[in-house]
Amino acid sequence: MHETLMIETPDGVMPVEHFGLPSTTGIIVYMDGFGLRDELRDMCLRHSETGHAVYLPNLYYRHGGPSFDPPNAPGCAPSEEAQRMNRATTVDMTVADTGALMQSEAINAWATVGYCMGGRHAIAAAAAYPDAVRACLSIHGGQMIWDGPSSCERAIPKIRAELFLAFAKDDPSCSDADKALLREALLALGVTGEARDYEAAHGWSFPQRHCHDAAASEDVWRIAAGMFARTLRS
Repeated sequence: MHETLMIETPDGVMPVEHFGLPSTTGIIVYMDGFGLRDELRDMCLRHSETGHAVYLPNLYYRHGGPSFDPPNAPGCAPSEEAQRMNRATTVDMTVADTGALMQSEAINAWATVGYCMGGRHAIAAAAAYPDAVRACLSIHGGQMIWDGPSSCERAIPKIRAELFLAFAKDDPSCSDADKALLREALLALGVTGEARDYEAAHGWSFPQRHCHDAAASEDVWRIAAGMFARTLRS
């Protein structure tokens, strides 16, 4: 099943695509900076094969919900507009959006999964709703550290979900110093999680991108499925 839900939020109506059969357990997939497109939808369909309902919010709904063509050659940068949308979509916005989605659906246990830009949003949601979120994955997350109370190294100690951070090799959006801060946060009391380095470039999960790495991608799919099986129980 694939349908679009219209969720009322404090800032307007957010389209959320829903994949899979009805379930009392759900996975929220937080998009990368290029917005919703078929490549992401196919990944959500694969997540739904684990037996959980999958939700894909359009985080750019405040700006009309645009999507962008990802650059598909080494060294090519995202468009200026895509970068502007990325910066304008704060984790505080997404926490409010996630709360509205959670209130609208009869789900007893959630997982949050974020790709690239979505990594920090998945972490923020897990920290904001620790009783609801049981698993959280940030997959080659970008721009995870900033000067503010919601920065990921400050959010992680609030998470009670099982947490997995997948780091890309030589990632300009997540420096070695940032990775070290995130690893240190995983050592906080009560945090259950792992960080893993992959010999793959930022964005490796997307099968239509030049940087796709099948081995790294399949390893994360395996880890995600195991986390969902352990944690997503009604």
